[in-house]
Amino acid sequence: MKYLKIANTGLIEVEALTLMGASTKDGKTTIGEFGSGNKYSLAYLLRNGYEVKIFVGHEQIEISTEVRVFRGHDFNVILINGKETSLTTEMGKDWELWQSVRELYCNAVDEGKTFFGIVDEDEVTHEETETAFYISLSPELEQLFFNINDYIALTKEVLFSNENGIIYRKHGAKAGIYRRGIKVFDTNDESIFDYDFPTITINESRVVKYSWEVGEKMWKLLFSCPNKNIIREVLQNIKDKKFIENQIDNDFCYITDSIKDEWVEAMPEKSIAPRSMGGNVKDEDQAKTIFLPDVLYNRMAARNGEMVSESFKKSVAGVYKEEVLSELENQILKDVVYFLKECKFDLPYEIKIVSFSNQKIMGSVDENVILLSRVAFDKGKQYVVNTIIEEYIHIKYGVNDETRAFQDASIDLLITYMKNINAFNF
Repeated sequence: MKYLKIANTGLIEVEALTLMGASTKDGKTTIGEFGSGNKYSLAYLLRNGYEVKIFVGHEQIEISTEVRVFRGHDFNVILINGKETSLTTEMGKDWELWQSVRELYCNAVDEGKTFFGIVDEDEVTHEETETAFYISLSPELEQLFFNINDYIALTKEVLFSNENGIIYRKHGAKAGIYRRGIKVFDTNDESIFDYDFPTITINESRVVKYSWEVGEKMWKLLFSCPNKNIIREVLQNIKDKKFIENQIDNDFCYITDSIKDEWVEAMPEKSIAPRSMGGNVKDEDQAKTIFLPDVLYNRMAARNGEMVSESFKKSVAGVYKEEVLSELENQILKDVVYFLKECKFDLPYEIKIVSFSNQKIMGSVDENVILLSRVAFDKGKQYVVNTIIEEYIHIKYGVNDETRAFQDASIDLLITYMKNINAFNF
């Protein structure tokens, strides 16, 4: 018979196998933190017919089960050294084999892993200063071991790493998402690279607690990466929506980080366009255009506007296309212009109704033209007036958003307006 052996330095206390929540790990400097994983692992293995041997130094901890009846149902209670515990083999009913092995491996790493591999029966030894788990080898367990990089990043090639995480060379088709070397996310999506996020939030089953964190942390890591080979690989493949990297456009993926200069420098000799407006690229320009997720596109365009496809008109807020108003929108605009005229507010600039590549933008300017997003019309007439006045200030005073200059210009405009309306001079 063969066994999978997982060993670490130090001697485990028996209570670590019986007390739920008994853990001194903080989850910051260690992989584990909940104090329940090894119990779930043991329950899974016993429930599925695996033989488990545990040696603490030269002493073997005896593991067995005994049937107990509770409310008419039979339960296999786990016994440690012949003593009944409160644990049953029903624990962790949703667990899979890889989770059980992962758990014991994580505990070994936290304590100082000394061995992880397959041994023959005559190699079942017990070192004085070690704790060793032996699990009888099944075909499924053997296959898991030889594909261990799908679950534990033992030999994965690191392409880039920093405080935000690690980018691994791709292994397999499905996206590999790890936390401190341990798989924590199961998905059918594919990925361009595999990733390790040391601070991603996990639950007690050691899987990602908030799926939106995957995309957020992925792009925080990618934006901070200066490796042009990695960047080129992303830019060439991100058009394919099957890749998990496309979660950058997820509404729950909130990313404020800017990109490295290397992202612009690594661009192939092609123009860029936002994927959401790809239909507006001229047919003759399609082949020489890279269509990027909007969030990535906006950052690239902000760094180098010359890369933007010539099929698009451009403003300081990004690319846009002119729109034809519906009857209702046209009436709202007429009412707004009439309101400003009745208030004796001089509006010498042309207004164009457009759609921006970034739908969160409500207004912008292109030279001396006010660009008003048709999305603003959904927010009501007062919001449309607000947006027009804001863009008016940008043109008239040449000031930017969220600056002291814009604040001063807004107050100056208000005072000047009041003086003109009241024919007051001071």
